[in-house]
Amino acid sequence: MTLGLGCVADLDDSGDDQFRVINGAPAYSNVDKYAATVGIHQRSGNQVSISPFCTGTLISPEVVLTAAHCCDEAMGGSNFNPMEPEEASVYFGDGPAFVGNAVNGDFYWVSEVLVHPSYNRYSLANDICLLRLSTPNHDSPTVPHLPASIGLSNNDAGVMLDHVGFGYADIQKSEYGVKLQSEVPIAGLGCAVQGCSSGGYTTQFSYEQDGSPYYGPCNGDSGGPAFISRNGTQYVAGITSYGDAQCLLYGVSTNVSAFQGFIDDFIGEAAPDCSADSQCNVECGPGEDPDCGGGGGGATCDNGVCEAGESCDGRNGTTSCSADCPGKTSGKPKKRYCYVGNTCEGPGCP
Repeated sequence: MTLGLGCVADLDDSGDDQFRVINGAPAYSNVDKYAATVGIHQRSGNQVSISPFCTGTLISPEVVLTAAHCCDEAMGGSNFNPMEPEEASVYFGDGPAFVGNAVNGDFYWVSEVLVHPSYNRYSLANDICLLRLSTPNHDSPTVPHLPASIGLSNNDAGVMLDHVGFGYADIQKSEYGVKLQSEVPIAGLGCAVQGCSSGGYTTQFSYEQDGSPYYGPCNGDSGGPAFISRNGTQYVAGITSYGDAQCLLYGVSTNVSAFQGFIDDFIGEAAPDCSADSQCNVECGPGEDPDCGGGGGGATCDNGVCEAGESCDGRNGTTSCSADCPGKTSGKPKKRYCYVGNTCEGPGCP
């Protein structure tokens, strides 16, 4: 979390080339999926822009999902130019981010920006970008990305998706910077709405928003989520990408389930938090977390049984006994595990 923040109007980028929710209802952070919806602000040193230029979603404590065109600084040509991590800050709150000079929420710095390598600046194909926070936010809820196994298909036509963003609240573009939401039914994969550019990609989906009765994202909500409920669980199904200039015909979002591998690889690369915080992180390797110190326990090592007081690496005051207690404490965090007595701890437990 950042301290000593200042706000400056001239960093604000609220131009009409971004995508925002029209006639949306307030999306208050007492609802988990809305709390996980974040604003992305420009940053210069310890100063951030008054208003966000894009929206995103916290999908793990340190990873934000947004649109590639939000992360692209190229001024022209076909090649994209990712912004530097120190040029962005992630806002947690309902907005506006500043009330006078006081911060109305929390800002987190960014340590890494990854634009999809096949992002096309002209067609907006593969319009997806991932941000890594410099410090994980364990206080905010997260919403998982929709996996391919239950991904969107044309059978989902008519299903309501909940679009959220910090953009303009009306066609006149007189209000922005407050988190809003609007439910709009999906029309189908690719461009399935009249007026949408011919064809499209199955890595995208489209929806109608002509005001009869649905309005959806418009200028300023780029990168924002479209949430879907599958079997009682909320997932991020879409990333707001583009639409018609007047926001009165159609909108197109990136189909998140088509990028599961890209997202999973980025999340899996994250190093676990092994700092001295009075909590032993089971994803840390031997000796990496000072809160997982070894010794004690009174157990007998090398007897072939992982007894009470023993563990694979000596965490929580137990005796380190890898001969008796299986474990994998290196490699990708999601594959790590450790037996403590007869209990397996960690995401990779067999």
